[in-house]
Amino acid sequence: MRFGARSSILAEILDAGVESREKALGLIALMYGALSLSRAVAGARLSDEFLRAGKKLGEQALAE
Repeated sequence: MRFGARSSILAEILDAGVESREKALGLIALMYGALSLSRAVAGARLSDEFLRAGKKLGEQALAE
């Protein structure tokens, strides 16, 4: 499945109006970035910190 299709599905789930696609794309970028950075420093404490920070920021974005 393409990123565009995934973002459309996520945007529908969010149902945040006009900004839903932008928020969906931002959340996908956040998730991918946090996971990539976490893997890049696997085995270090920083790995878990990237995941926790990404999760926290994603939750805050969804709460808005």
